[in-house]
Amino acid sequence: MNIKNKFFKFGFPYCFRNLWRNKRRTLLTMSTVIVSVVVAIVGQQYNSAVMELWIKSTRDSGAGDIQIQNPNYDISTQGITRVNLLSDDNKAEDFLENSSDISVYTKRLDLEGMVSSSTKSIYFVGSGITPGFEERVSPERFDPKTIRGSFITDSSIDGVVIGKGLAETLNVNISDPLTLMVQTVDGAVNAEDVKVIGILDISFTEVSRRAIYLHIDKARSLLRSDSLYSSLVARTSSFTNLEEFVPSVKKNLEQEGFQLKAWWDIYPIILNVKTLFQSIVGIISFLLFLSVSISVMSVIYMLIFERTVEIGTLMAIGLGPLSTTLIIVLEAGLIGVLGSLLGAVLGNIIVFILSITGIPFDNPLSSGVIYVYPHMSLGVTLVVCILAVIMCSLSAFIPGIKASRWNPSEAFRGHIT
Repeated sequence: MNIKNKFFKFGFPYCFRNLWRNKRRTLLTMSTVIVSVVVAIVGQQYNSAVMELWIKSTRDSGAGDIQIQNPNYDISTQGITRVNLLSDDNKAEDFLENSSDISVYTKRLDLEGMVSSSTKSIYFVGSGITPGFEERVSPERFDPKTIRGSFITDSSIDGVVIGKGLAETLNVNISDPLTLMVQTVDGAVNAEDVKVIGILDISFTEVSRRAIYLHIDKARSLLRSDSLYSSLVARTSSFTNLEEFVPSVKKNLEQEGFQLKAWWDIYPIILNVKTLFQSIVGIISFLLFLSVSISVMSVIYMLIFERTVEIGTLMAIGLGPLSTTLIIVLEAGLIGVLGSLLGAVLGNIIVFILSITGIPFDNPLSSGVIYVYPHMSLGVTLVVCILAVIMCSLSAFIPGIKASRWNPSEAFRGHIT
């Protein structure tokens, strides 16, 4: 214990003084650590913010947190029929109504068919919605900034909101009449007249050219589905606990004859993209730290060959091979510590500024521009800094081992090559 105390009492001041013998070289080497830490912190936080925003946009644009459906809904090949729909006042509704974890839910009835204007007909994909509740479940889809005209209300059952692309294809405007023709749940054909009361700006072109939203009662009338509907879409009170909430209720609902999907089941590509982005950021960070290691290794080699006489003297007066290696590793570690601390401060300052100003980002699920607001994370900062220190320290092991094998007398005379 006494030997260790003596080593650290001598080693730290000695190594710290050695760093500033050539200030320019030390600062240049340290700058590579600073840049790598800044890039790693800002890149990771930006990536996290983008994915969080994308997930929020997915939830707010219609997916909700969870959806409950008939188990036959996805596997049916006969379109919308009675066997793949849910009926009013079922146990799933009772669960959502009584669960403290659910903040709001709504019913939807999907349908598809032909829509006709005075001049043209085209295939459409529609959704019967419950006014008031749907806007709360999907606030971003029905943002007032993205709609021209009005929303569907209980007093406008014959009104429909259509995608901007569909309006352009059919050459219709607000108040123009349309005719919807669908196959009913019993296999017959039914058609009804509706009126355009709103035109929705949707970023996805294919969705915009096909989308029609109508009152759920009008959808039921078209499908002659009485009190049936396709799905229950719900928002939870705490999104952070969703991964715990879903497994806890999924099994019970499946036993009751229902199918439960979380947003990641509906849009699995988001988790795949998230993993891909994290891998890209991780690879870039690793390559940056690898270049830092090579830079530090080169500097350490120069340092030990410039001080062969000094190292030989220390070895001659009792500095052992292990202590010699540790002294050199400690110098590299100090470069990593100082560089990572400065990089962490600078990186978090940049993240803090971006958290206020935001970064403009095209909304992937609706029209317009949204802003990404990265936030500081102590966990990410610590991981990046520790990684930087470890990489710097490891880069000095080979030079340190090489120096520890020197013959003290030859090193003292400066004969090492």
